[in-house]
Amino acid sequence: MAYCSACGVELGEGQNFCAACGSKLDLSSMPTVVHDTTQRSQPSMPVDGSPLVAGQVLDGRYRIIGLLGKGGMGEVYRADDLTLQQTVAIKFLTEQFAANDSVRKRFQHEVRVARQVSHPNVCRVHDIGEIDGRLYLTMEYIDGEDLASVTRRIGYLPRDKAIEISQQLCSGLAAAHKQGLLHRDLKPANVMLDGQGVVKITDFGLAGFSDQIEDIRSGTPAYMSPEQLAGKEVTVQSDIYSLGLVLYEVFTGRPAFRAESMADLQLQQASSPATPSSVIQEIDPVAESAIMRCLDPDPTARPESALAVAVSLPGGDPLAAALAAGETPTPELVAAAGAGNQLSKPWAWGMLSIVLMFILSTFFVGSHVQLVNRADPPLTKQVLEDRARQILHADGESTAFDSIGQFFYDTRVWNYIAAQPADPEREARFHADAPSVLKFWYRESPARLVPLSSVPSRTTWSDPPRSTVGMAGVMLDPQGRLLSLYRHPPQRDSEQSAPADWAPLFEAAGLDIDTFESEEPSWVPETAYDERVAWVGSHPDAPDIELRIEAAAFEGTPVSFGMIWPWTTEGRVRSAGGATTVQWITLGIMTLIFSYAGYLAFRNYQQDRGDRRGAARLAAAATLIIVIVWALVDHHQSSLFVLFGRVASALGFGLFMGGLTWMLYLAIEPAIRRRFPEKIVSWTRLLSGNWRDPIVARDILAGIAAGSLFAFGRYLIEWVSRATGVENVRPILSSIDPLNGAADVLGQFLTRHAQTAIGALAIALVWFVFAAAAQWLFKRAWIGTVMLWALLVANIISQFSDRNWIAWSFAMLTSLIFASMIERFGILGLLFAMVYGNTLVAQSMPATTSSWWSTSGFLVYAIMLILTIFFFRSAAYPSARQA
Repeated sequence: MAYCSACGVELGEGQNFCAACGSKLDLSSMPTVVHDTTQRSQPSMPVDGSPLVAGQVLDGRYRIIGLLGKGGMGEVYRADDLTLQQTVAIKFLTEQFAANDSVRKRFQHEVRVARQVSHPNVCRVHDIGEIDGRLYLTMEYIDGEDLASVTRRIGYLPRDKAIEISQQLCSGLAAAHKQGLLHRDLKPANVMLDGQGVVKITDFGLAGFSDQIEDIRSGTPAYMSPEQLAGKEVTVQSDIYSLGLVLYEVFTGRPAFRAESMADLQLQQASSPATPSSVIQEIDPVAESAIMRCLDPDPTARPESALAVAVSLPGGDPLAAALAAGETPTPELVAAAGAGNQLSKPWAWGMLSIVLMFILSTFFVGSHVQLVNRADPPLTKQVLEDRARQILHADGESTAFDSIGQFFYDTRVWNYIAAQPADPEREARFHADAPSVLKFWYRESPARLVPLSSVPSRTTWSDPPRSTVGMAGVMLDPQGRLLSLYRHPPQRDSEQSAPADWAPLFEAAGLDIDTFESEEPSWVPETAYDERVAWVGSHPDAPDIELRIEAAAFEGTPVSFGMIWPWTTEGRVRSAGGATTVQWITLGIMTLIFSYAGYLAFRNYQQDRGDRRGAARLAAAATLIIVIVWALVDHHQSSLFVLFGRVASALGFGLFMGGLTWMLYLAIEPAIRRRFPEKIVSWTRLLSGNWRDPIVARDILAGIAAGSLFAFGRYLIEWVSRATGVENVRPILSSIDPLNGAADVLGQFLTRHAQTAIGALAIALVWFVFAAAAQWLFKRAWIGTVMLWALLVANIISQFSDRNWIAWSFAMLTSLIFASMIERFGILGLLFAMVYGNTLVAQSMPATTSSWWSTSGFLVYAIMLILTIFFFRSAAYPSARQA
């Protein structure tokens, strides 16, 4: 091998030009280097007048054993390190280059960058020194030969050996790339095989960080990528191209290109080389495909990483290899695993059909059992707000500065129904007629209605507190009939003292005051009053239930009016007791858990064990979701100063939750990656930003199908329960958000997704604990999945007040779905199964498109269908780049 006398760059065989400096060279006058393999049998004596002789001790530490090789730039000796008692290789610069500043800098650079990489398949460089003006470096001694010598000696390697060498070569190159280093001179002569056949990548003299490389065309032209040879750029894909050239020689025994000049080489590289099968017919087609992808002239069409090349080779299972070696696979290695496991088109189409079938079935069944559709509110939110203002200001216009109205469920009504004997007629009456489970509240105030609770939050019936003079509110049923009223009286007395007229409020409530009997009042209003009254009677829509009405007035103006039903509770009663023993124990346990998680996160961060990029992206997503939810659901009728405070609170809470997410993920993820990396392949790919990755799409599509099955099963349980007359089955109180507008729908959609995702990750963590324990105790990790299934069954059954056969059936089916998802499709499959399933169950769906809330009601389903089709296309029809 020859070196340029002007700049010291190593040249290719037969090359008469230097790509680095452009000098034309006379090869006949150039010194050559004999590689280690040709000098292993030479006697341990200096040659060519070298002053170093066997037995000579350098720096009082290195005892020379013999010459390993020499070339135009230097000499390599085998030596004993007397301090560490081990054999090393020492590389000296020749006198010709010892005074060349550029060569000396390159020599120092080689040591500096090579020490950044520590990997079994990379030759270790120990240190650098200088004796009598001659620089030297010490490095790992490799008792073997380089790939160039091997291919010259035996031609192409046997299939199994070629695959083994290729896998190790990819691993070593990936380790360099992980540190941000590009080798830039990867070729067979710089790849050593030791006595056990272990690959060692050597010579990092031209290596550098991608953002610091200026001399793009430095290297061996015959092993450069087209873009590097043209001086355009040098990237990871440039090293991948060089890797492909080396693999080509490993599998065929000959170079991919044979060029006489630079122009000829560039012309040949403009297209892909002859396929390896045209040289060696018995080559594995999978290996050939991997090599040809590396040698694509377009850098964007090449594999993204050396690990991606490794897993695309025959039998490539880097996770199994890493676990067998007792190593923790890196996040990059986990993300690169799973190649070739994409869904086939028939499976993808079948899964899409299942999803659409279950969503359609869920729609038809769910729209008839959901409470919103049974109630079928006839009046829109805007109409009910106008109705509330009419009741509050029957004698004049509203002067309120701020107002807001919301639909909501009164779950106390359902609890009352569940406690009574089954009566389908009475239950149906509770859906739409008084007393309806669905209600609407309206509040107004002369000041801004800014909730006091932490953000993200929304204004509610009781937040902010009713403490401002002139603040008022009413509660209505879906037909716009009055249920309750409050009004904060003036702070000072006036001379008015006329008794209040209650007839208009009874009329607004759809009641006849003459049918009610006066009663001694017993419920104290929360506002000031000078008159209290009460009546007892019944509602015309519920004659079998006693109805009590309590009211109060201040100076002739009603300040309180409310219906007292058997299920009405004392809402202002609060316990003044301190924390219980159980609460203190729980707090202590949580403190220990978070403290230990913080310690693990700190240790994993320091030792670079955790997936830092994934943790950062997950934390950013948590923060962003909280801020977006606040922007969608918060009541923004505030001054600029108040708005700034709310924004700061939302952002602060988001950053806190993001930081907590980052800490927990960094603490837990390395342990899962070490024991069960196959469960987080698609998850890691997703966190890497590969939304369109076919493996990610496969697991998500499977999760969507499972979630659709879960939702259909949940609605079917409700339908069967009604058809068979089973009592006390927990009702489906679907989301009320479509009645409150699209912003509420989107805000609660994101909130529900985030909460469900947290629940899915918690279940995944429980599975990991069970599986790890089962693997340790029984040597069978699947026993942990069975344990998780049993725990989920018990948890779901506990949510049903009457544990009947229907509840058991649903619990076992649901638990089987979730447990099988994490077993077959990992964490990502479980997460999307729970997210899609809970969304379909929780989201209200209009029975017809004629409903006034159908647009906002169908919004979530439109989003879900778009996502389903997106992931279906990514799974069934991945592009060449994705695959």
